[in-house]
Amino acid sequence: MKKFKLLKALKNVQLCISDMTGTLLKYIVVSERGNTEVQIQAGQLAAGIYTYLLVGYGKASEAKQMILTK
Repeated sequence: MKKFKLLKALKNVQLCISDMTGTLLKYIVVSERGNTEVQIQAGQLAAGIYTYLLVGYGKASEAKQMILTK
């Protein structure tokens, strides 16, 4: 689960998840604004290390990493 705060004025926000080679595996449209969270279901991705970032207005936030374990 990833928690973050989004400004109400932001449009078309997505949480983008890539593998370590940079291949986009999944993107989740984030429709909530203010303090919100996105939960990734356990079976959607294999165990491993992934990079994620928020994209809104065509601009990306700082990329961060997450580790998924089974």
